[in-house]
Amino acid sequence: MDKKPTVDNVSYTMAENRKPIILVLLVLLAISSIAVADTPYSAWTINSDGKRVLTQIPYYPAGMITGDFAGPQDIFIDALGNIYIADAWNSRIVIMDKNGANVRYIGQDVLIEPTGVFVDEFGRIYVADYGSEQVYVFEKDGNVLKTFERPTSPLFGRNSKFKPQKLVVDKRGNVYVISEGSVDGVIQLNNDGEFLGYFGVNTTNLGILQVLQRMFYTESQISQLFKITPPSPDNIAIDRNSIIYTYTRNAADQNVKKLNVAGLDTLEKGKRFFPNGADITVDKNGNIFVVDDMGYIYEYDNFGDLLFVFGRKADDTLRLGQLRSPSGIAVDDEGTLYVLDKELNSITVFKPTVYANQVHEGLILYNQGLYVESQKNWENVLRMNSNFLLAHKAIGKAYYKQQEYDKALEEFRISKDKKEYSNAFWEIRQAYLMENAGNFIILFIVLWLIYRILRFFDRKYNTFHTIKAGFKRFFSIRLVNDLNKVFSFIAHPIDSFYDLKWENRPGPIAATILYILLFLVQVFKIYYTGFIFNNVDLANVSLLSESLKLYIPIILWVVMNYLVGNISDGEGRLKDLYVGTAYAFSPYIVFTIPLVLLSNVLTLNEAFIYQLGSVGIIFWCVVLIYTMIMQVHDYSFFGTLKNILVTLFAMLIVGLVAFILYVVWNQVYAFIYDIVQEVITRV
Repeated sequence: MDKKPTVDNVSYTMAENRKPIILVLLVLLAISSIAVADTPYSAWTINSDGKRVLTQIPYYPAGMITGDFAGPQDIFIDALGNIYIADAWNSRIVIMDKNGANVRYIGQDVLIEPTGVFVDEFGRIYVADYGSEQVYVFEKDGNVLKTFERPTSPLFGRNSKFKPQKLVVDKRGNVYVISEGSVDGVIQLNNDGEFLGYFGVNTTNLGILQVLQRMFYTESQISQLFKITPPSPDNIAIDRNSIIYTYTRNAADQNVKKLNVAGLDTLEKGKRFFPNGADITVDKNGNIFVVDDMGYIYEYDNFGDLLFVFGRKADDTLRLGQLRSPSGIAVDDEGTLYVLDKELNSITVFKPTVYANQVHEGLILYNQGLYVESQKNWENVLRMNSNFLLAHKAIGKAYYKQQEYDKALEEFRISKDKKEYSNAFWEIRQAYLMENAGNFIILFIVLWLIYRILRFFDRKYNTFHTIKAGFKRFFSIRLVNDLNKVFSFIAHPIDSFYDLKWENRPGPIAATILYILLFLVQVFKIYYTGFIFNNVDLANVSLLSESLKLYIPIILWVVMNYLVGNISDGEGRLKDLYVGTAYAFSPYIVFTIPLVLLSNVLTLNEAFIYQLGSVGIIFWCVVLIYTMIMQVHDYSFFGTLKNILVTLFAMLIVGLVAFILYVVWNQVYAFIYDIVQEVITRV
């Protein structure tokens, strides 16, 4: 007789309807706090800087269901809360209620090694049997209803194997099968087992060497060198709207994908999915759960944004909530997680805490566009975790909807949501312009009149003769005149670089000042570029690091170009290159500050202005550098291009050598340090 599974340490909380609601909340919070205090793991999330930060425990271990499983591979929970387990080594499907009672088995005489199980809305049980290389469909009573074998359609592929591992079924009865080694994606079958096609194929990324080989090798040579195939999906899930989710361990892009009817990923590119996942599931609200090999459980919202991570791999002293070798995860309609462990042959039950419930309730309202209604939930979340980015974003949208744009702006800044920040700023800017448009017009007219009056008196009575004479004497000072030449280099680069070579104007002192100004302008840009266009983490900015990143390449450029010019008939002196390079950055020095100031009043709708200005500055600096090399070294057009390319290559070689020396020195230092420490210890 089979041993029945048991439930250990399962906690239940009930409140009497007659008690005040505040008492119920206090009881729930107290019980949750006691449970959380006993959790053998911590929890974390991602802050606005992309760093991991500790957070409240979202789920606590509420119990463990144990039994006579042997190498269980998959778990599923139906709408009634019944648990289905693919008991692989016992060649059967185990069915029980959510408390681990009322156990029964199906498929003992049919299945060989079941690794995937799914139950549709009619109670039909679909099983991916890896051992027999078939998909079985059982009725509720356990009788075999259908059997799907390897598709015979030519479209399936003559050499394609059918080794089902996991599967899901949509509302139309179509079956989506994860097959071992299926590089063409998920296998899609209709209700009769006929092959409909492949779905959600993964992509591949080519390395630099492979790209070059594909460019220059013939097709026969490429086929002999390598055969690049996309990785096969490892697991699959489906939500109540029949949207398919796949997980791929070694994906070239995102390992978690949310696929539309065309098999295209609808999640925003660049999402950070951490786990080396063992299984994936989706709750009734579209939140995504992944359990990985290390015992960590990751929860994402339906947009793929990380909510929280918790869990831990079991050590020698196993505690409730720790996992050894997780193989499956499922979630019921109450938000309780059930994690299957194929080494412990058990199911660990995780219940959401007050913190997680507040997040989930807020998400439900947020996803429905009820931002104002969800504000209280998110404020409660922030009281427990001030680093929860989604809460700041949701509260920002609530303020935006209530037309409190200043408050919304601050929340969007904290959450680093540039799109919503731009929308709120546009509203503020629009209101300001509408309110002050008349004042601006009056100010413009007054200033214009003042200018015309002053100009009239200056022409008639030479009123500003003394001031103009003072300016003339000031700009006649050589250093000031040299610095003022930045405008000549911008407008007339050929003539200016000619004067640099043959008249030695401007000089090295002015160039040194320009290099200092270049650094100051760069610092100004880092700290004062508008939030919408600033991608720098100001908390991690180091002025020393920024100076090294600026000056080391410039020094390398000047020295390497001088050496390359000497061996390739260049006429430029080291001083000419030092001064010329400084003045080649004239557009950056002159125009960056106005562009930075402008970035603080632009929105994403006018982003092209900022981008055009940035590209224009860089382009003009490149043109000036090219012109400088041509004039200083007296090269032809192609000779100048060759000189620049060789200089860049020389800089790369020097950089690689410096890196190698740095690594070697670190190893030598560590070796000497270890020897000294050993001697000190022995003495």
